[in-house]
Amino acid sequence: MKRFPLSTTLFVLALALAGCSNTPGPSTQASAAVPTTVEATAKTVEQVKVRSADEVLESALKAGRPSAAFDKNCEVWKMPAVDSDGQEWANALMIEFFETQSAQCPDAITFPHYYIDTFEPGVNGELVITVEQYMNVILHGPERGRYFELDSMAQEVMHRIMKDNSSLKKVTVKMPNGERYGSATRKEVEQARADGRL
Repeated sequence: MKRFPLSTTLFVLALALAGCSNTPGPSTQASAAVPTTVEATAKTVEQVKVRSADEVLESALKAGRPSAAFDKNCEVWKMPAVDSDGQEWANALMIEFFETQSAQCPDAITFPHYYIDTFEPGVNGELVITVEQYMNVILHGPERGRYFELDSMAQEVMHRIMKDNSSLKKVTVKMPNGERYGSATRKEVEQARADGRL
């Protein structure tokens, strides 16, 4: 059953009562000025199509975006599940880093940060960031597995989030297999700031 507002019901009732009188009076004249139809307005809700990762990737490649940064609008990226206190801490640091970049996911950040894949807790205040395998093509080095670009990324992340996070002691950035890595400690970033490198 359709429900009408009380004002509409009273208006229709007033019209019916006014029609019962044969003598035109003030109430009939007043009701003649009021429209006799009630228009219902319906809001149209647009359906938002959820695209698959393959669809998002295909459209990104057609638009000329690199495959490592295909999810620019954060359509398929998902926040890591909080299955431990450590992951909750890592997620909070990740969100803070995204906010410093005005982003909601890694692919919405500029080069080379769009290579970031996961933020996870390490041990003793270490934040471990794993980057996508795609990043391998831009790495130079190594020095016993350590790469400048990964050091630089670790330093940038530490620089942006260390102020309000005293529990953060070190950021390590690594490739998926862990053989290539870079890192930055709080002390190294403070020294880089003092030297004017940050």
